[in-house]
Amino acid sequence: MFKVFTVILAFYVFVPSIVMAAITCPSKPAGKINIVWGSDNIAYDFTKSQAQLDRVDVDTDSPYDRSVKTHVGGLMKGGISVNSQVQVMTLTYPRSRQICQWIDRMDVNINIDPKIYIARDHKQGSCKHKAILNHEMKHIFVDREAVKKYMPIIKRQLEISVRKVGIVGPKQDRDADKYQKKITEYMDKQLRSITEKMYAERKVKQQGVDTLEEYERISRQCR
Repeated sequence: MFKVFTVILAFYVFVPSIVMAAITCPSKPAGKINIVWGSDNIAYDFTKSQAQLDRVDVDTDSPYDRSVKTHVGGLMKGGISVNSQVQVMTLTYPRSRQICQWIDRMDVNINIDPKIYIARDHKQGSCKHKAILNHEMKHIFVDREAVKKYMPIIKRQLEISVRKVGIVGPKQDRDADKYQKKITEYMDKQLRSITEKMYAERKVKQQGVDTLEEYERISRQCR
C-alpha cells in the first residue's frame, strides 16, 4: 500500500533587473533519504471456527492437490505498507518570475501489521494450537526479514534518484506546480519499482513456509 505526500517549501530572492537574464540555479547538496520501519504488536484472534477460517482469502496456495479436502487451522493476515513524503524546496526570483526546485528530503515509513488467527477448534495450550502458532510466526518472520533486507536497497536507490533529479530550473514560476508534481511522481515511481520487487520476493518466501513438508510435519507432531 502506497501513500505519497508532498511538502513544498518556498523562499524568494530579489535580484537587480540588470542580471535577470543571467539567473542560474545554485548548487545544492543532495536531499536526504530517511527510512523508518516498525511493526505493530502481533494481534491474536482465537475466536473464529475452522469453518470460518476456511472462507478467508490468503496470499499463499495450498500445497495439496485440489482433490484433497483440507481445513485452515490457522493463518496470518497482515502486510507491509509503505508511506512516503517528499519535501520539495522552491527558490523564487520574483523579478524574472523564475524558480529553481530540488528535493530537500524524502521520508519513507514502512510498517508491518501482523495478526494471527487460530481456529477455536484447537484449544489454547494444546499441541495443535502451539504447532499452528509456531508455523504462523514463521510468516511474520518472513515479513520482518523482507523489510530488513530491502531497507538499505530502497535507501540506496532513492539516493541515486535524488541525485538524478538534481536542481530543476530555472523554470517559469507559473510552472512550479507542474515540475513539483513531476519530481514527486518520479520519486514515487522509483520507490514503487523497488517495493514491488520486495513484495514479489515476499510472496515467494511466504509460499516457501506453506509447503507440503511443513504441513505434514505439523500433522505428525500432533497425532
